[in-house]
Amino acid sequence: MPIEKDHRRLLLAVCTALFFMPFMLAGVNAALPPLGESLHASARQLGLVGAFYSLGLAVFQLASGSLGDICGRRRVWLWGVGVFALAGALL
Repeated sequence: MPIEKDHRRLLLAVCTALFFMPFMLAGVNAALPPLGESLHASARQLGLVGAFYSLGLAVFQLASGSLGDICGRRRVWLWGVGVFALAGALL
């Protein structure tokens, strides 16, 4: 089934967002060794950091899906990308 012309930009945006998801998780894993040294954290505690980060992503993904059904998917997606970009720039 061919993709409608109106949906090509949406498909590109969603695929781009999904492409960057592993990079976000890898960024957290790359920051764990220096974080562990500076906070004198054990391996178990550092493992929890990655687990809680993934849990936070899952929780906000489910909440955003429900909010998208209520307020409109495009608006929620644009707000999410904007908040993520702003948070990344501030960090």
